[in-house]
Amino acid sequence: MSTRRPSRPLGHALSILLLLSLLAVLVTPALAHNSLNPSQAGVAVPAAAPPVPKTIGGGGDYATLKAAFDDINAGVLTGAIQLDVIGDTTETATASLNASGTGSASYTSVLIQPSGGAARTISGAIVAASPLIDLNGADYVTIDGLNSGGNTLTIANTTVSATSGTSTIRFQADATNNTVTNSNIQGAATMAVGTNGGTIYFGAGAISTGNDNNTISYNNIGPVGSNLPSKAVFSNGTTTSTATYNSGNVVTNNNIFDFFGAAVQSAGFYMSSGTTDCTISNNRLYQTGTRTQTTASTHAGIQLASSNINNCTISGNTIGYASAAGTGTYDFVGFSSSSKFIPIYFSTHGTTTASSVQGNTITAISLSGIVGGTGTSGAFVGISVSSGLVNIGNVTGNTIGSLTTPGAIAVSSNNASAFDVRGIYFFPSASVNISNNNVGGITAANSGVGAINLIGIHAYTGATYTNVMSNNTVGSAAAPLSNSASSTSSVIIGIRSQSGITTMTGNSVNNLTLSAGNIGTGSTASSSVCG
Repeated sequence: MSTRRPSRPLGHALSILLLLSLLAVLVTPALAHNSLNPSQAGVAVPAAAPPVPKTIGGGGDYATLKAAFDDINAGVLTGAIQLDVIGDTTETATASLNASGTGSASYTSVLIQPSGGAARTISGAIVAASPLIDLNGADYVTIDGLNSGGNTLTIANTTVSATSGTSTIRFQADATNNTVTNSNIQGAATMAVGTNGGTIYFGAGAISTGNDNNTISYNNIGPVGSNLPSKAVFSNGTTTSTATYNSGNVVTNNNIFDFFGAAVQSAGFYMSSGTTDCTISNNRLYQTGTRTQTTASTHAGIQLASSNINNCTISGNTIGYASAAGTGTYDFVGFSSSSKFIPIYFSTHGTTTASSVQGNTITAISLSGIVGGTGTSGAFVGISVSSGLVNIGNVTGNTIGSLTTPGAIAVSSNNASAFDVRGIYFFPSASVNISNNNVGGITAANSGVGAINLIGIHAYTGATYTNVMSNNTVGSAAAPLSNSASSTSSVIIGIRSQSGITTMTGNSVNNLTLSAGNIGTGSTASSSVCG
């Protein structure tokens, strides 16, 4: 008789299968957690390897920066890219870097720096109308000249041209979050200030955002040898909408020098249309030689010239001297009555949000030859505002001239016509706060027959606007305001509020001197000498 194992119910078998399936579900993630993903099991995972630098220059991976940029644009170099400049390069065409995502370009950042403990140069005589380096929608690019361990970097477009677009470094087509620092940047673009171009050029071509949040810092921005650029930094963005303006750009702690046009209007900074929310801070603007005009025009240090411009900060800059060390004198020789020097000039400004002018120093300046002009475009106006909303010194006062050095600003002309010299002049139909400023050590002379109107601080706003003018100091025992013009129509005034609802408190006016004319003690401009 056979013996059979008792049969089990079908339901029992199904229960076993269900249990096995459940165990599989529970065990598999645990295995995955502990063996397939060791970082979650407390096992250290090696950090991503830093980018392997590619080299540029003689004997390097690329002979030129352009060749390296071409490979980035083609997708040959991807991710976080480092380019070490190990030798000088001669660029024969623009080195243009496109935005990641354009064509085959795919990168997260690009770092360009010198290597090998020596001075390196990226230069070229690029065809007129073009930049040497073009950040064409490129983002997160850093050019760092280092200035350490013997490493330095000079970037120079040696082309001398007045053709629109000529520049050394251009930002266009939504180039954002880029940095150029610790470098020598040289250019010789000679166009008038309103024409596109300049050593540093924030351009247009915006797709959606404009060229935003770029930083230019700790550079020496100057000429190519004796070939001077007419402007060092220029911005002219896309004006389709406020979103496409160039905004959030910062130019700080640079030496900006030897910018001049003998026959054209010139400026260290010229901020034009499609520009807003900029910061220009802690720069030194100076001339290492005498600058002589052959055609009369306006020469400016920092000029803002568009109603698009709002909410810019101009702070901590020094304009004057003949060196970054603060020695010598910024010498300007005018050609005719239309020649003038205006260190900080708001020739046009917006009316949405006030810009701010704080803690700047304008000193060690000499004007000679023939200079002239009146109002906001006088022969010399330290800080001039023609239109828009701007506050001056309400946070940190500015210094125009000096309270300790006589003749810190010396204006001398041979002019048959009357002209103006002012420390600060605010002319828009708008309210203003002009406070905490120091104006002194200014001398004005005219060997011609024209009168000179010398005014320390002047606001001319309109009857319905409020002028706050507090805690300013004009003149001192050591450093007077002095007007030596021979015309009896000449005047000298410490602080003047012309029209407007004015609050004046805590101001000090001292040592105003006039060599000719009727001397009075009144509180209006009808007297030749007024506090």
